[in-house]
Amino acid sequence: ALPISYTVLGGLGYRSAHGVGVSSAFLEYGYLTGIAATVVPKAPWELTLFYANTPLDATIPASMSGKLRDGMELVQSIYLSGYHRTPVEVAKRHQLDEELYGANITYRRPDWKVGLTGYRTLLDKYIQPANYRYNYYYFSGYENLNMGVDATYRFRNLLSYGEISLSQNRHIAALAGLDYMYGASSRLSAIVHHYDAWYWNLHADAPSMAGHTRNEQGLTLTAVTPLLHRLRFETSFAYCRFPEMRSTAYGASHGTDVHLRLSRTFSQSFSASVLYRYKRQDANIKVSDEYELHPASRHQCQLDMRYDIDKWHYSLRAAVVDYCLVGEHSHGLLLHGDVKWTPVLLPLTLSLRLAAFNVSDYNARLYSVESGVAFDNSGTFFYNRGVRLYTVMHCNLSRWLVLAVKYSLSRYTDDHLFGSGYEALGKSHRQQWHLQLRANL
Repeated sequence: ALPISYTVLGGLGYRSAHGVGVSSAFLEYGYLTGIAATVVPKAPWELTLFYANTPLDATIPASMSGKLRDGMELVQSIYLSGYHRTPVEVAKRHQLDEELYGANITYRRPDWKVGLTGYRTLLDKYIQPANYRYNYYYFSGYENLNMGVDATYRFRNLLSYGEISLSQNRHIAALAGLDYMYGASSRLSAIVHHYDAWYWNLHADAPSMAGHTRNEQGLTLTAVTPLLHRLRFETSFAYCRFPEMRSTAYGASHGTDVHLRLSRTFSQSFSASVLYRYKRQDANIKVSDEYELHPASRHQCQLDMRYDIDKWHYSLRAAVVDYCLVGEHSHGLLLHGDVKWTPVLLPLTLSLRLAAFNVSDYNARLYSVESGVAFDNSGTFFYNRGVRLYTVMHCNLSRWLVLAVKYSLSRYTDDHLFGSGYEALGKSHRQQWHLQLRANL
């Protein structure tokens, strides 16, 4: 499994471009399966060649079955969850094959570097998105070509970087950033980005408020600095324009996202932080048979505390949220506590979390990252009213063999049921097991 760090627009902020490495993807999505090699024909030149052939999950509705376009079978979309728990999910498994090949050439000096990356993507079926308004700019077809140029320059405490990419349909995506480091742990940074609505890239990973590299122009500012009395202040401000329509806004729109975090280390054992987040984006409101855009705002406050003593680790989180659209408010509350134990005489680690939540609707949902088996860094969205419990065990069976087990139980205490559509369970509780046996070779 090969994640290629050289891929066009392949990083968040400053990209170290460490090349090709082992994938950390836990599910059957988000990695490439293939071969790659880096050679240094003559310093300071580096050349990386890579080839991958990866099966992908895809959705094929009954209305597309047996139909052809350009002599190829049709799929509606790439299925991203990586789960195969139900008959419908199993039917999506490995319905699409992706072949990818390309190269990166880099000229590297002590204080700067310039790189050129190109890769071609070929699919064995034609992707034809569903005929919905918000799918207008989605990738359609069976092939794509991405080319990009990136550069990094460091002068004392100032780091500058940028990248521009061109897709096969001649649309571009670009970003540029500055990082200024001062003191031992202080930093100021700024990133600007521009992604055309028609820019296509199946493997890009870059700063984005919407979560993808198309139809967005924005600026992000961040600052991190220590204060007096072991205090630490972190803040970020992001403003983005969406020139064309998207799934939640059928027209040109914009959004703002602000984070403020104040943390303090009281001792080696105890620390706490307070977070405030404000987010505003335009959203659709249906009036008669037409959609109108109205501002939707979200305020979130969060308190985190952590206490460590010997082999025991305790943490607590309390979060509240208020979401407002056209004067109508919805609210959310989340409380959860964690205990982690690492015994001295046993080669294992045990973790336990108990959470309680009360969220009035999906727009006020709250999110929390969870511990899990190795490489599973997923989290959980909380909405409706209920409780959730999970426990995780990691055990070193030998120097090279590790066993990990995660059990979780979620239960709604109101009248809601888990899942919807083909994922509907028809019950108010859900249990899940994750088992992993990992060999470190």
